[in-house]
Amino acid sequence: MSLDEAKRILEDVRTRFNSAFSPADKDTIARLYEAVMGKRFRATTCQRCYHDAVIEITLYLRKNNIMAQEKAYIMKSGFVISCPDFHNGKIFTNENLTDEIAAEYLELYPNRKQFFARVPDKPVKKAQEPLKTDEVIKDTPKAKKPRKTKKTGK
Repeated sequence: MSLDEAKRILEDVRTRFNSAFSPADKDTIARLYEAVMGKRFRATTCQRCYHDAVIEITLYLRKNNIMAQEKAYIMKSGFVISCPDFHNGKIFTNENLTDEIAAEYLELYPNRKQFFARVPDKPVKKAQEPLKTDEVIKDTPKAKKPRKTKKTGK
């Protein structure tokens, strides 16, 4: 789906925003959400989730004016990468996981492939340098001096 097509579909759905969405509209919103946001739409029982999704898509497209990029690596639902030896312990979810980071992780821990819903046949090149957000601040806090109290006089 192209950006122009997504905007056209969004405008069409927004014309029915103040009324109840039909089942076809709900299906369209779910597909649009996945294409634009790059994550699966989760319907709830409140029926406002479709309205919320339309608002979220609208704001995302206004701010970024791009579609989500297709990822080669997708982790299974509920799995996070939280390894102290990998990228200084940074936590990765499907939201912030790049293909390069996933390829690097699976190269180091090949037995974790079972936690990925999608893995390409040919691995993506891993990142050559750590990401800037992975940098660790080397500044350590200074130790506080004990305070004197009236009782101890120290």
